[in-house]
Amino acid sequence: MKLIPQSVAEKEDLYVRLFLSFVSVVFLSIVLAVYVVAKKANPVILDEHGKPIQTK
Repeated sequence: MKLIPQSVAEKEDLYVRLFLSFVSVVFLSIVLAVYVVAKKANPVILDEHGKPIQTK
């Protein structure tokens, strides 16, 4: 038994769901990549004179 959409509306609904799923996966991948890069970064906070502030 094949799962074939019965009407054009159901077919369009399938395309919209697939597109939104793809967009969600891309968005979450970008968020995860930014998080990983930010965790690896070692930012240096500067004071008003451009000298590094000592952190813990």
